[in-house]
Amino acid sequence: MLKRLALVISLLLGLLMGRAEATVYQDFWWNPSMSGMGWNFSQQNTTVVMAWFHYGDDGKASFLTLSGELQSNKLKGNLYRSTGTPPQANYNPANVNTTPVGTAEVEFTASNAAVFTYSYDGRSGRIDLERFTFSTPNLTGSYSGAFRETFTCGSSVREEGSLNFQIFHNPGTGTFNLIADGCVVKGAYISTGGTGRIVGPMSCDGKTNELFEAEEINQTSFSLSMRFRTVYGACSSSGAISAIKLN
Repeated sequence: MLKRLALVISLLLGLLMGRAEATVYQDFWWNPSMSGMGWNFSQQNTTVVMAWFHYGDDGKASFLTLSGELQSNKLKGNLYRSTGTPPQANYNPANVNTTPVGTAEVEFTASNAAVFTYSYDGRSGRIDLERFTFSTPNLTGSYSGAFRETFTCGSSVREEGSLNFQIFHNPGTGTFNLIADGCVVKGAYISTGGTGRIVGPMSCDGKTNELFEAEEINQTSFSLSMRFRTVYGACSSSGAISAIKLN
């Protein structure tokens, strides 16, 4: 039983680590100066489907869709408009008609930033996007997991291993403390849609002025994953952390 549990945990950490090392753009996105319009991205591996909800010339709600394979940090293809039967008892999927009306491209310039360009129905433009934040999770808890890191100080060294840590987080103020193997990070947690980021000083191995930055922080009820970067003088490191929440 214990061996089976250890295998399940090992496989889960492997999946989480893969998620931490690959950007996931699935989220609601928007432009704060264009409230009422939004972009919903759904992602499975490198396949991304986007629904752009906006308004038509009649001022009524409308939406266009785009789908395809993510090429590096870009998604591009045809924009489609669909028509069909309203939701009712005799709904007929055979009446659904999807027509290409233009083209669009999304370039994800960062984990929380993108540029959307479009051309359809005789109009075209460019809109800057960011993830839409509904709420801030509480990351407080004890975690057990693993890390992968490349440490550069003159030469580069690749390291990986187990990692146990605790997080004390106040969602109201954003105050965030992380304690791991004698290292302490004190910073602020900033929600970025379904993900988050941390910036703050870290004390570790006798160093007290080390900068710690983490982004693409993904949390579920049982797990946590993130990318991170540290800087101390001419030395730096970057890597990923994945962990299972113990309590």
